[in-house]
Amino acid sequence: MERRFELPWDRALRVSTAFFVLLLLGVGVGVPWFVWRAAHGDPSALPGVLLPLLAVVVILPLAWALAPRALVLRGGSLVVDRPVRPVEIPPGYWVNLSVFMSVVVGLLGLALAAYLVAG
Repeated sequence: MERRFELPWDRALRVSTAFFVLLLLGVGVGVPWFVWRAAHGDPSALPGVLLPLLAVVVILPLAWALAPRALVLRGGSLVVDRPVRPVEIPPGYWVNLSVFMSVVVGLLGLALAAYLVAG
């Protein structure tokens, strides 16, 4: 049996997404324009012009492709349905492992800081 839970976009999500897309486009197009004008066409400014444009060309399609559309419960597994590469979380998968390991690493960092300050 399969149960599907759609993830609709409410008004706040649509507005914030539109804002950040426009912000990314503004930075991705505005920065190269200012860099090119300030460099007066100098070829050494090409990385400063092309990298922000490349970021826009790569980030926007990836954000669409990896955005979750629905959560599907299928045979005990949880599937995050998205346009590209759906993710399946099998039964028994410990989803809190990354949180646990982050706490362990943080505690080790605090212990190291205390050791360095005390010594």
